[in-house]
Amino acid sequence: MESLAPATPAIRQLEDTPLTELVMNNLDTTRRAVNRVLGSMLSLPEDGRTTLLTTARAWLQAHGSAAMAARTLHCHQNTVRYRMHRLEEHLRGPLTAPRVVAELSLALDAVGTFPSLLQLPVHP
Repeated sequence: MESLAPATPAIRQLEDTPLTELVMNNLDTTRRAVNRVLGSMLSLPEDGRTTLLTTARAWLQAHGSAAMAARTLHCHQNTVRYRMHRLEEHLRGPLTAPRVVAELSLALDAVGTFPSLLQLPVHP
């Protein structure tokens, strides 16, 4: 229910993967993880944030290939590289580090499941 938009009657089927199971296990923990991984990116204007996240998803699905991601996104591979470099500035390390890629993958799966996680955290 928490993965659906408020007041929207719907049924949602989630992927049966260990990553999705991990994301679904505890929403508070997932929220903290997304905030740690995406951090400053959450304060970007929505269109810029959406562009970076869409590019990151395509890049991950393309197994890190800018050329393949560019074909999916209908743009030049240098555009993908530029966007991934911009994204990397918001992450906790370079995209050459497996841990950073794993954290990014987790965060993308989480915000895909719970879009409300893209909102800035509220601090009392």
